[in-house]
Amino acid sequence: MAPERERWAAWLLPLLVAAGPLASDEIDPLTRIDGLEARLEGLNRRVQALETLLRESGPLASAAPTVKGEPTWELDDYSRTSPFQVLQRSLDRQSGRLDLLLDVVAPIPDLADWNSAARGEAVPLMLIADTADGAAAAPVPLQLERATRLEPGARLHLSARLEPGIAERVRRIQIFHAPDRESAERP
Repeated sequence: MAPERERWAAWLLPLLVAAGPLASDEIDPLTRIDGLEARLEGLNRRVQALETLLRESGPLASAAPTVKGEPTWELDDYSRTSPFQVLQRSLDRQSGRLDLLLDVVAPIPDLADWNSAARGEAVPLMLIADTADGAAAAPVPLQLERATRLEPGARLHLSARLEPGIAERVRRIQIFHAPDRESAERP
């Protein structure tokens, strides 16, 4: 008997014995455990398939905009997959405010750069907004709006301000890691 199965049996058998004797038409406890293990394996496979599907076809999987008039968002691996995963992004074209909500999914490799940022200060992520006329604005640092901690499982709210005139014409927004913000170059 597998160790996991033995643990289940050790846990379930006393409960089943306390419930009383088995009727002749009830299922044997070990058979019931086998059935539960099979169902659990099936559910695990379904969850993995759904996670893969979401990862491959999620809102950030393609560069094409999903809503007419929305800019195309291009995120580098650092800001899109590890150590972060984008939960939500938005651009208010009238005010020029850009918001990005990140989930910390792995330890941040340049944690010192992030720890030094207080609310309203720049973090090591930059954005470039390309407009409809093909002109690219200068890189703009993202600022920390809210973060309770910087470990896996935490959420970070970042923002930036674009000039409203530029925000109205933005067609593509590039977000990229720039640990040395003073010399950040276009990716």
